[in-house]
Amino acid sequence: MAVGRDRRWSLVRLWTSRPDLNATPGARRLTVDGRRWTRHEKGVADYSTEGRTPYAMSGRCDYVEYLHEGLFLSFERFGALSWEISTGSPVPADLVTAYREGDDAPPA
Repeated sequence: MAVGRDRRWSLVRLWTSRPDLNATPGARRLTVDGRRWTRHEKGVADYSTEGRTPYAMSGRCDYVEYLHEGLFLSFERFGALSWEISTGSPVPADLVTAYREGDDAPPA
């Protein structure tokens, strides 16, 4: 799950890892999983990690995101590792309550 904020509203997406898909990002349009996807966003981000992770403590992540009728197809590559593919769908923000660490969150 990813929670973010756009200019006007909160964005919540439920992501599913898709190691079964064999695709490479780059083209403006892709046909993957029986759907025709259109590239929405691509870029590079710096990252840092904490705790157990298969990634380096810090580095760069390439990403490419595609859209198809409200669904998302995401490619991420951390450092020199292979592309990781995920599919995502929007979750109505009013169905999720998110707390920042230190806020008055109920005990887990």
